[in-house]
Amino acid sequence: DVETERLWLRSIGPLRAVLLVAPWRHDAEMMGGLMLYAGKMSLWHWLRAYKRPNNVNRFSYAIVPKTHNRAVGLISVRRLPDGSAESHIGISDHAWRGHQVSIEARAALMTLFFRHGVTQFQCSIDSRNFASVFVYKRLGFRFIEAVDSERSDRATGRKIQRVRFILTREDWERLETAGGTAGGNVDA
Repeated sequence: DVETERLWLRSIGPLRAVLLVAPWRHDAEMMGGLMLYAGKMSLWHWLRAYKRPNNVNRFSYAIVPKTHNRAVGLISVRRLPDGSAESHIGISDHAWRGHQVSIEARAALMTLFFRHGVTQFQCSIDSRNFASVFVYKRLGFRFIEAVDSERSDRATGRKIQRVRFILTREDWERLETAGGTAGGNVDA
């Protein structure tokens, strides 16, 4: 588990992840944050699409505020064969959106995974997702490129442009030394 100033990030296995996330599957914004289909999903569709943690290369953490006794979101990390990792987050409780939970949770988990050998975090997001762009820039990620995705906007029919960012372990260590991150205490 990981502790930050305001949050507990509780490591959860596959069954707990399914039980936690299943009720949220009708929240398109939440599912989009976890890189699943950004729309309402049947239970069967969701079970097929959801990449459950295996605690080998996919890890999930329930985001639990210290002032509550229930999860308000989920953050997951997937370690890739090249030593890098990617992370996805979804905040299910709308009252907690916009309160820098994403920054605090990502910072703490990046600190943990960099300590355990991850060389860099990478991400690819919809360029229209300004909240995520802000989070990645705030955490020190560098812009790499913008690419057209295979998906099209349902309203306009135009290809959705995705932007890619990376953050290396060395850049993260420089930011931490300068006191520029929101990482928490790690019990690992």
